[in-house]
Amino acid sequence: MKRQASHPRSSIFIATISILIISIAISIFLNKTDGMTEQVDLIASQKMVNEINVALALVVYNLAVNNSLEKLNDLNKSNPFNYLALNQSLPDNYFGVIDSDEKIDRNGWFYSKLKKQVVYNSKQGIKYWYQLSLIFNDMNNSNTFDAESEILLGLQLRKASD
Repeated sequence: MKRQASHPRSSIFIATISILIISIAISIFLNKTDGMTEQVDLIASQKMVNEINVALALVVYNLAVNNSLEKLNDLNKSNPFNYLALNQSLPDNYFGVIDSDEKIDRNGWFYSKLKKQVVYNSKQGIKYWYQLSLIFNDMNNSNTFDAESEILLGLQLRKASD
């Protein structure tokens, strides 16, 4: 009885199948790694958004204690990294204010003066846009917060609407 290994071309066949299986396994691994890198990047950006929102809550608290909530109208759509710098250090990947989104060539955080929005450029080149929003019940439809007659719901960095 002849074994498969005794055939002259069986070692070439086995080597080809082994290389094919290894190539498929490597391809699956690399595909999963890219997806994981994107997820880790998104989680890190969300962590920074949460840190900014905590700093903004402190700003609102300080204004409320000082009976100066009207100043919140000036903060709407401003650069939230200014308030993060008041309470803690800025992240290493914050690169400042830009005039347009054309200049974004490295990954990290930027504030677009033109759009009045924060942009996070991920390692994969995906841009996530956020905007600082003053949230309140606008009872008199003035689009400005009146501390005397309106209810403040928050000052938060949120995903920008398209």
